[in-house]
Amino acid sequence: MDALVQEVNGVATANHSCGHDPHSTIVLFLALAIASSGIRPKLTLRLIFQPAEEKGEGDLQMINDGAFENVTYLHALIYGMKILINTVILAAEEEKFTIKI
Repeated sequence: MDALVQEVNGVATANHSCGHDPHSTIVLFLALAIASSGIRPKLTLRLIFQPAEEKGEGDLQMINDGAFENVTYLHALIYGMKILINTVILAAEEEKFTIKI
């Protein structure tokens, strides 16, 4: 899912662990949970993976490709090593919802 090329930098790991694995796992599991629940949402749900995130170009590419056309609500996920442990990030929220698994 990630398709991240092996980073060759003299370090003994094959990736730079910036959050791709948790992002992919969370979004794919959400898709599986919704699909297997038998519940059909009364709205269209798009689960989007951002391309070219590493180069900082994917967001504009997605906008230009129409990924956000006709979107009423947008919830984003960010996970990375730059956020300190025990730090909470707060953002504006207009609607609350619960996901039961």
